[in-house]
Amino acid sequence: MKKITLLIAMITFSFANSQSIAGGYEYTLFTCGNGTVTATGDNSTGQLGNGTTTNTLTPNAVSGLTNVIAVSTKDSYSLFLKSDGTVWACGTNSFGQFGNGTTTNSKIPVKITSLTGITKIAAGYDHSLFLKNDGTVWACGSNGLGQLGNGNITQQNTPVQVIGVSNIVAIAAGIEHSIFLAADGTVKACGSNSSGNLGIGNSTAQSIPAAVSINTVAAIAAGFNHSIFLKQDGTVWACGNNFFGQLGDGTTNSKNIPVQANNLTGITSIAAGQYHSLFVKGNGTAWSVGDNNRGQLGDGTLVGKSSAVQVSNLTDVKSVFESGYSNSLFAKNDGTMYICGANNGAFGNSLTANSSVPVLVTTNCQALSIDENTISQSVSIYPNPSKGIFNIQSEQSLENASVIVSDLNGRIIHKLKIENSENKSLDLNHLQNGIYILKVKNEKVNYSQKIIKQ
Repeated sequence: MKKITLLIAMITFSFANSQSIAGGYEYTLFTCGNGTVTATGDNSTGQLGNGTTTNTLTPNAVSGLTNVIAVSTKDSYSLFLKSDGTVWACGTNSFGQFGNGTTTNSKIPVKITSLTGITKIAAGYDHSLFLKNDGTVWACGSNGLGQLGNGNITQQNTPVQVIGVSNIVAIAAGIEHSIFLAADGTVKACGSNSSGNLGIGNSTAQSIPAAVSINTVAAIAAGFNHSIFLKQDGTVWACGNNFFGQLGDGTTNSKNIPVQANNLTGITSIAAGQYHSLFVKGNGTAWSVGDNNRGQLGDGTLVGKSSAVQVSNLTDVKSVFESGYSNSLFAKNDGTMYICGANNGAFGNSLTANSSVPVLVTTNCQALSIDENTISQSVSIYPNPSKGIFNIQSEQSLENASVIVSDLNGRIIHKLKIENSENKSLDLNHLQNGIYILKVKNEKVNYSQKIIKQ
């Protein structure tokens, strides 16, 4: 096997990609690699968190937030999860969905002081869900149909514990219903059920989470009145409102128990919009189904579909994200983000025109730079690209060297220490295909290189 040896004095990489995105009603949030957040689009209630109610066509920084690891929105308010387990919110708060004890709107993020140890967040239309590190779920906001899962239908301005669920690993919020995935692959749901969106075999609303007729589930997603379940075998199942074909079973008949979607196998990521659904296959292609009045299916048409179609011009897709209304959000393995459907500023590209095919998003995230002044050295990383095994070789000793693998947003995803070897074989088979930064450093070696796993 041929090795490529590089003699270097300085290597510089700069990345300004978003880690994740979330779409509300005609606006979009982006978490940046440095833990800040930018936002673009509609800002009529202060949901962009920049201290104003002025709409914008390009992303601006959300005020005063750092170390943000996740964002969520569905309508006109925004939730932010920080790495310390605290939650912040801005925008509309008329139903107490901030959980801060008031119903006062805010143009800048305010802290939900009663919540700590939060690992995941989910925003509904006007209710919020929070998953704690002990596997319990807490909720606040509108509760007219029992969507908070605390046994009554009373609005809550501070978070209350969802009863009857434990060991939860994922949460999802629809317009008026909530879904909870447990570690054993079982699912419970509560709230609105008029279209069968709880998947329990009837159309009766539930104020206490009821068991969904499905198991071995790996991921969940909630549209306005439909629910999507990704099973551990890579198949997709869905229930609820199907007027636009968003369940993907080839019909437009609503279902009160989950049915399998057509032509979808090997799925690795799912998401839901208002009346459409999104999927990623293991081969990096994206697929969509349902309403397409603004081009949100991304197939180049405005025609709705009841069986999934492939999204145009996208490859190497890693994830799809929840969308509040009529657009679709995609992340590629290289860290770039794409969007299609309704725009009006949500694309962040200075335009308002809709698009029926995905376009590259401008996040305006501050670039994350990796600058390494190195000792003159001969280092090789081979093969590169690789299917998973990378070899590190240096003319300098690698003893006690730290090896760090980061994604393009600067997040450390793998690290190890070389004890006493001049050469090291690095197994990265567990990583998804994509571009990464590999850094090797000790007192004699200080080296960074872009690597490609394929």
